[in-house]
Amino acid sequence: MATISVSPSTSRQEQDLLAYCEGLRQESKLAKDLTDLRDAELHLGLVRGERGTRQPRGVPPFQLNILWDLVQRKAGQATDARPTLEIVSGNPANSERCELLTKCAQALWDETVWQEQLARGIALTMQLGCNVGMVRWDPLADFGKGDIRASWYDPRAVFIDPAVTSPLHLDQAEFVVTEEVRAVASLIEQFGPRAERIKPDGDLSTYPERGSDRGVQSPAQWNFRARRRGMRSVTGQVPRAMAKHFWFRDWERDERGAPSRYVHVGYRADGTSILKPKARIIRHVATAGGCVLVDEPNPYWHQQYPIEILDWGMESDHPWGQSEIRQLRYAQETLNQFASQTLRNVNLTNNFKVISDFNALDPDTFDMLSNRAAIVIKKRPNTQIGFESPPPLPNYTFTMIQWLVSAIEIVSGMTEISKGSAAPSQSGIAIESLQMAAQTVIRLQTRRIEAFLERLFQKTISMIYQYYTGQRVLRLYGPGQAWLTHLFDRAILVFGIDPDRIKEQFRDYSFHIRPMSSLNATKVQKGVLSANLYQMGLIPGVDVLKSVDWEKPDATIQEARADQIARSQVMMATAALGGAAQPQGNVGAAARGQSAARLPASFPASGATR
Repeated sequence: MATISVSPSTSRQEQDLLAYCEGLRQESKLAKDLTDLRDAELHLGLVRGERGTRQPRGVPPFQLNILWDLVQRKAGQATDARPTLEIVSGNPANSERCELLTKCAQALWDETVWQEQLARGIALTMQLGCNVGMVRWDPLADFGKGDIRASWYDPRAVFIDPAVTSPLHLDQAEFVVTEEVRAVASLIEQFGPRAERIKPDGDLSTYPERGSDRGVQSPAQWNFRARRRGMRSVTGQVPRAMAKHFWFRDWERDERGAPSRYVHVGYRADGTSILKPKARIIRHVATAGGCVLVDEPNPYWHQQYPIEILDWGMESDHPWGQSEIRQLRYAQETLNQFASQTLRNVNLTNNFKVISDFNALDPDTFDMLSNRAAIVIKKRPNTQIGFESPPPLPNYTFTMIQWLVSAIEIVSGMTEISKGSAAPSQSGIAIESLQMAAQTVIRLQTRRIEAFLERLFQKTISMIYQYYTGQRVLRLYGPGQAWLTHLFDRAILVFGIDPDRIKEQFRDYSFHIRPMSSLNATKVQKGVLSANLYQMGLIPGVDVLKSVDWEKPDATIQEARADQIARSQVMMATAALGGAAQPQGNVGAAARGQSAARLPASFPASGATR
């Protein structure tokens, strides 16, 4: 498919393409507005501690934010350990290439600080219900040399074919659309003279005259500088526009834009042509400010969409998942309201009551009554005045608060065992069993996260073949979390391969993450189990180190055995030195005496004649 040439001036062909692409986006947006993403701002506000409802007048703004702790803990547990990455192949001849590709994948993970990005992405996934990962080639990365970059993309700025109901079936989508707010100058820098025709978007290129409480929040926000009705806008110094990338399936087209749906494969007996339908390809169209910036076939060798979706919760109707905050929203709001009302009642009922005859005090003295201690009150004779302490709060008030907190923990799966607390009377085996049972939800989400990472980083294999054309230095963490450098040599990847098959070579490899390697608790449990099996004599010692992903386990075992032999020799020598001074009354003493007897005759007996 050739790149379609677009006329410098607005043409009917260009307008039709823009209308078609915008129709794809609107079709997805209507279906997307029925998901949890429609309440994204509300869910984000609840986690930040913002109130979803207005506080009644006179009620203290007390809040017990359980959702924030929940998001932090789950994101931390799911990324407690660095997952074990590996690239494998079914062909034994590719073992050296697999090792090199694995080094590249580890370097991409470490150089882009993806361990930290993953934690932040999971936290956003819990709040919105999903998150989108993207792998692309960044020509400006690595000091202008270019490099592969994996990053998160705001799901509110992504639109997908509504016929897709699962992230696992994204490859069956008819189209994918992404949006981003870009400066017009940066678009000219990337796309050249075509971007000169871009018209800046008014909402994105202006800001409120008096400012607001929001800045540039997300590329998904249409008016990312919030305005109130009647507020004047000031033109900004940086013109901006909404850049949209449309990826959709289409037939191969010639330079005039005519589709080519069939290929001639022969003739029938009657002389008519035999036509075979062609497979469609993914077409990429980039637009901004009312003009088409590029129209080309998919530039990546893997010929797939550049995104993958990480969904939260099991949703069968769409790929956008379920927000965990939505499940806990009303419990959190009820807890906040109940706690605020309780605090208000405490403040109101904490005042002492004054019971007095109406004529016991003069009006000025009545006005002086307060809660101050040791107040002096003078009353008229034969009149009564007294103070009554407020009643204590009922027990059900605190029981209700504890019940709401426990209800949130039960629904979220973050029980006391998951948080690391348990009854001290329980045994270690019982606590470990409870922790494994309590981590069922975390394990489920971890498996889905690891599957998402495999789908996302699988695309990096083809990009390494496509863009790593020479030598480059890879930087990655080694043993002891020390930075190591590794020299990438493309000759290892392409040696002995037909040049015409290089574009297809990436299909021989698969990106894998060792199951449950993202959970540190899994490694600890496997290590304890392996140590118990080693003590029973069922497995060798090297398998214990391999179970916890020990660096160079074979060499470590050899060093440990040499050290053990050295220790034994020192112990034997120490026993031999003191053996003659010991009484010969038992077998151990006899053994020590025999050891001493093998020493030279001139060696002192250390008081043996006593």
